Amino acid sequence: MSELTVIHKPEITHTQLVKYAGASGDFNPIHTVVPIGEKAGLDGVIAHGMLIMGMAGEALADWFPRKT
Repeated sequence: MSELTVIHKPEITHTQLVKYAGASGDFNPIHTVVPIGEKAGLDGVIAHGMLIMGMAGEALADWFPRKT
């Protein structure tokens, strides 16, 4: 098996998280409200798990394209 190429993604922005919350319907404030994330002991908000899974799926599709 050959080595997998590195997938570079831009930094996830707060605006992107707010837009994703609207698109997904996941309005848990830990994803969009910085003081809530800080109260939970974080440095700020956290990304939605499904947003990260979408990025992982994109990487897998690049690494292992469908054979036609």
